[in-house]
Amino acid sequence: MRYLTGLLILLILLLAGCQWAAMSPPPPRPEPEPIAVAPPSSPLLASAQQALARDDLAGAEGYLERAIRLDSRNPLLWHTLAQTKYRQGDYPQTIQLGRRSNALLPPNSSLHRENLRLMAAAHRQLGQEEQARKLEAEL
Repeated sequence: MRYLTGLLILLILLLAGCQWAAMSPPPPRPEPEPIAVAPPSSPLLASAQQALARDDLAGAEGYLERAIRLDSRNPLLWHTLAQTKYRQGDYPQTIQLGRRSNALLPPNSSLHRENLRLMAAAHRQLGQEEQARKLEAEL
C-alpha cells in the first residue's frame, strides 16, 4: 500500500511539474541574420547596360534575355529589353515589353511612367498618334 501511495504522490508531483513547465513561456529565439544575396540577374543587367552604352544592341539583348530567364518577375529587365528593342527599331516589340514590365509594377512608380513614355514613342514611330496620346494622358 505504501508503494502505491508513494507512486501516487510521485505521479501528482510529476504532473504538477509538467503543468508548471507548460505555463512558462519558451525562451525567445534569436532572429536569424538576413542573408544578403545579389539576384543572379544583376551582373547580366550590368553587362547589358554596358553593351547599350557602347551601342552593342545585339549583345545587350542577349544579356537581357538570359537575365529574364533567371528572373522573369523583374520589371527593370523587361524595361531595359524594351529600350533595346526601341533602339533596334522593333516598335511593336517595344510596346509589348513595356506592357510586360508595367504588369509587374504599381501604377504610380517612376518605372511605370517611363514605360508609358517609351511605349508612346514607339506608337508615334508606328504612326499611331492616338494611342501615343492615350498613354501620355496616363502620365
